[in-house]
Amino acid sequence: GEQVSISERCRKLHENLLCNMEAMRAHRLLSDQIRQQRRDEEERQKAALVAEPQDSARGATTAEAEAHSKAPRELGRGSMFQRCAVLDEHVAANGAVMGRHREFLDEVHAMRRAQAEAAGQTYDPLLGARGGIGPADGPHSRSVQEQAAWMGPAMH
Repeated sequence: GEQVSISERCRKLHENLLCNMEAMRAHRLLSDQIRQQRRDEEERQKAALVAEPQDSARGATTAEAEAHSKAPRELGRGSMFQRCAVLDEHVAANGAVMGRHREFLDEVHAMRRAQAEAAGQTYDPLLGARGGIGPADGPHSRSVQEQAAWMGPAMH
């Protein structure tokens, strides 16, 4: 092996630190941008709903029914049929949350893909970009890939 001086090691560590900090900053900015886009979209949808004329009595009962139907009931109560119905509600609620998480991740990957293409690189959600944008092919990437296999084509 080749002997490397301590100052050279420290210089390389410092370069890696700066590179990692820049990657984290870029990720934070991208996440903030996606969150802001979602907030803006929610505000547009709220404004559109407020602009629509509604029958106040019908609107209140509809809103109450929607709020009640969206909150899953408590597990472990009632007959077997009722318990199964509650389990179905929880599965649906969990599926909706997972779907929103998948949408967020898909948006992040789409933006990273666009950044990589603009830099003349390719982006793989599991490995990052080839040539400097996104996470490098680190020691945990194989584990992430194996543990994400159940998600099917969403991760590819």
